[in-house]
Amino acid sequence: REPGGNSVLIDFAMWLTDNYSSDTMAEWILDNTEVYFVPIVNPDGYEYNMPNGGNQRKNMNFSVPVPSSGIDLNRNYGYMWGYDDYGSSPNPYSETYRGSAAFSEDESQVMRDFTDALDPIASMNYHTYGGHLLFPWAYNNTPTPDQSTFESWGAAMTQYNGYNYGRCGQCLGYNANGDAVDWSYWS
Repeated sequence: REPGGNSVLIDFAMWLTDNYSSDTMAEWILDNTEVYFVPIVNPDGYEYNMPNGGNQRKNMNFSVPVPSSGIDLNRNYGYMWGYDDYGSSPNPYSETYRGSAAFSEDESQVMRDFTDALDPIASMNYHTYGGHLLFPWAYNNTPTPDQSTFESWGAAMTQYNGYNYGRCGQCLGYNANGDAVDWSYWS
C-alpha cells in the first residue's frame, strides 16, 4: 500500500553514493555515520500490491483466525502494544489488527532483532500516507522529552515539501499504539 516509502529510501541511498565525491553533505554522512536501509518491511504485502492495485495494508499472514486477514505490522511492535482498542484493534477484520501479541510476526521480529543488534541513536520510518512527518508519542498524543528536537527536525525536513509534522494524534486525528515510531524511540 505504501510503495513510495521504499522509493524514497532507494533514491536517498543512490543520492549518497552518486554524490559522495561531489557533495559535501553526502560525503560527510558516509564518512561520519553508519546508515542502514530497510526498504521493505512487509515484502509479501508489497508483492501482493504490485499487480492488485496497492491497497493491501497488512501482511499476508493468513494463519490468523479470519482467512485473508493479515496483521498490520505497524501495530505489532512491543512498546505500548495493545495499549487500547482505538490505536490498534484486537479484531482480525480491522485494518489496524495488531496481531495476537507484540512481535507476533516474523517481519516485526526481524526489525526488532536488527535494531537491537545495531543499537542506533536515531531511526526513521517511512510511510506514504497523507503527506505527514510523524514523531512520538503516537500511542497517547503526548510530547516526549525530546519534543523540541522533533519539532526542529520536522520543520527542517518539511520546509520544501509542504508536509505537516507532529504526533500521530496531531496530524491524523487519531492515536496508534504498538507502532514502529514509538518503539524505535523508546528502545
